[in-house]
Amino acid sequence: MAVGCNTPTPTAPEPTDEPPTPSPIAATPTATLDVTATPEPLTAATPAIVVESTYVPYTATGVPPAVSLPMEKLRIYQPGPGSQVVSPFRVAGWGGPSYKDRVRMRLYGEDGRVLAEGTTWLHVLEGVAQAGRFYGEVPFEIHGVAEAGRLEISMYGYRYGQLSHLSTVDLTLLSVGNPQIHHALDGPEKLTIFSLREESIVEGGRVNVQGAGWVNSDLPLTVQVFDRYGEVLGSGQVYLEAPTVGQLGTFQVEVPYEITFSQWARVAVSEHSADIPGLIHFTSVEVWLKP
Repeated sequence: MAVGCNTPTPTAPEPTDEPPTPSPIAATPTATLDVTATPEPLTAATPAIVVESTYVPYTATGVPPAVSLPMEKLRIYQPGPGSQVVSPFRVAGWGGPSYKDRVRMRLYGEDGRVLAEGTTWLHVLEGVAQAGRFYGEVPFEIHGVAEAGRLEISMYGYRYGQLSHLSTVDLTLLSVGNPQIHHALDGPEKLTIFSLREESIVEGGRVNVQGAGWVNSDLPLTVQVFDRYGEVLGSGQVYLEAPTVGQLGTFQVEVPYEITFSQWARVAVSEHSADIPGLIHFTSVEVWLKP
């Protein structure tokens, strides 16, 4: 027998031009555990409960070395990386100490030809070996509308005037158009030597060089030992151990040398360019070298 019901039949709401009102988010009810219920006894017919383990197996991944780099010794604040410059353009930076407080500037074209070179000086007290600001202006001339270029800044050891540090910045050189100058901030040393300190004593015919930094290409680093006249006493190459190009890595190499008397020498690590010929970075320390 059918049971009658007096419930009214629902009707569709009248259409309206008003936008629908967002529904409120209802709170999810919390399940209440009935502690008074007596669980059924376990039997062979009781369904098994499968619990998946939350353990995630360990997978070895490459982790960048945990090293702390010092601040860059020779900094180019203006123009910064990626700047577009027209002739002449202004250079501003910080570095030192340097031999006779001089700073060398050189501009290269995309084929490695020297477009401009000159010398400026650190703004420091005369005769005091200290770091300071430097400024300069670089004129150039190119035949095309634009080409890649590299600005090179270098400073020199205070004892014998040999190259001690070199920094570079890649630019776009314009013959016409509007310049676009980016400004760089203080940053870490691109390549640094940890195993040797200034005026360290080295003996035994081998120099153990350890350091860290990052590189722009997959070319090896060059490690050299120079005497006070700039002659090479020993050299070697080493690849930076890093996850990939442009990431922080470390290096270690032993470089043999041969001398007949104790003397001041300079141990240097340099990075060479894969596109524009020349150096990208050069860092060094002066040591007392024994046979």
